[in-house]
Amino acid sequence: MSEADNKRSEPREAARSATANVVCLVLLNADGAVLATQRPEGKSLGGFWEFPGGKIQDGETAEAACVREMKEEVNLTVRIDLHLCRVRHAYTHFRISADVFVCRLTKGRIRLNGPEDHRWISLKEIHRFPFPKANHKFIPLLLKDPDILRQADAAL
Repeated sequence: MSEADNKRSEPREAARSATANVVCLVLLNADGAVLATQRPEGKSLGGFWEFPGGKIQDGETAEAACVREMKEEVNLTVRIDLHLCRVRHAYTHFRISADVFVCRLTKGRIRLNGPEDHRWISLKEIHRFPFPKANHKFIPLLLKDPDILRQADAAL
């Protein structure tokens, strides 16, 4: 491999090995349904449904990122009930380490800023919506033990 080829491959390798630290919020409403938002077509993972969230900024805690991301993406103020888990996943062009939190709505009306659409989904119907693979690593926790969501609320 020539020196020019080596230089061209460096950024690609760096991009593959970089891991984005993100948060993912499982927001419950009073009926026990979860909020899912749809990613815009033409963007990475376009058309997939996901739980709101995003990148943790430098110097920001995961909990602070949850509150900020929920306000930025869907205009809602939330209370964090539980850190559910951390999942790691490698997509073809990037990797993530996601802290997943269960939270409750404290105030606000949904106003989308980024997502294309939203739905309140019961856990019984969540399989009807295409979610990114990283979400499939923690959705079974919600399905296996839906009481974990009620326990999170009772713990506070």
